Amino acid sequence: MVLQHAPLSVSSTEFYALALAHLANTFRVIGDLPRADQILFDARFMHRAQAGGDRRVRAEIDSLEGSLRRGQGRLGESISVLLRALMTFHQMEGGNSEAEAACLMKLSRSHGERGDHARAIEISSKLYRHPALQTNDRLQRLGKLNLVAFLRMSGRLHEAWEVIEEIRPLFGVDEYPLERLRVSWAEASTLHAMGERETAEKILLAVRAAFEAVELRYDQALASMTLAEWYLGEHRYREARPFVEEALPIFGRLELTKKMRAARQLRTRVLASE
Repeated sequence: MVLQHAPLSVSSTEFYALALAHLANTFRVIGDLPRADQILFDARFMHRAQAGGDRRVRAEIDSLEGSLRRGQGRLGESISVLLRALMTFHQMEGGNSEAEAACLMKLSRSHGERGDHARAIEISSKLYRHPALQTNDRLQRLGKLNLVAFLRMSGRLHEAWEVIEEIRPLFGVDEYPLERLRVSWAEASTLHAMGERETAEKILLAVRAAFEAVELRYDQALASMTLAEWYLGEHRYREARPFVEEALPIFGRLELTKKMRAARQLRTRVLASE
């Protein structure tokens, strides 16, 4: 509101564009990807109205866009804008900034979701030596959590579990409940891959319920899909079906075509097996 009533200038326009980009990111986090995309478009338009504006502001918007494109499944675009942001952060801040470290984390996730686990692990391993992670516990937690996923996907389960055990002491009492949920999800997925299916199921059911309680529908839908896949693999078809049916309309509202296609395919498999 303050920026809306500030005198028009290059600086106020750039700050407003950056504020819009962060607002778009907030909508991304809560799962409203169409709204996030619309607001980010407005942020880009305002920034370009100043002939490109400040390079660092552009890099921050690029970094936020990288997260959104990954959430939309547009991984090639995500990697492209993140690489552009990284180059700017490195040139302007000498490779030591928290912004660069956060951008590297996002880049590793985009490569991981693209299936290039070796590249994702390579980037995540480099992050261990990044100066920003030595002084920022939150970045350290997120970096390690990413590495857990890539190690698990590569079949390196015991290494993944060792990293999970490194993450736990980085939380204070009652700190960052949403991050704790994501760590619990990583624990469940790793335990399931290690054959501890009953324990994994209990943990992920609790995580899904927690996401539902705080109305993080996208995360709720992803957890439901994972549970449905587990149940299908165990021939528990009647238990799988409600979770797939729950996820489908959520993905539809968020206009996530690839996720909807995957959910429909999973539903078809479940129905064919009942």
